[in-house]
Amino acid sequence: MSWLWDVDVASLRSGGVAMVSGTRAYDMALRLDYDQVHVGAVEPDLEAALQTFVAAHPGGA
Repeated sequence: MSWLWDVDVASLRSGGVAMVSGTRAYDMALRLDYDQVHVGAVEPDLEAALQTFVAAHPGGA
C-alpha cells in the first residue's frame, strides 16, 4: 500500500493546493481528490512545475 494513503491531508481542504508535481503527481492528485482537497494543477515534470508556479506567484517567498 502506498504511503500516499497513510497521510492525513484533511488540513489542506480549506485552502487546497496550487499544484502537485513529480513522478507520482497524478497519484497524489487522486489521493487529494478522495479527501476533497482542491488541486489547482498537475504537472509531472518538476522543472516545468517550478517555472509555472513561480510565474504564477511573483514576489512570493
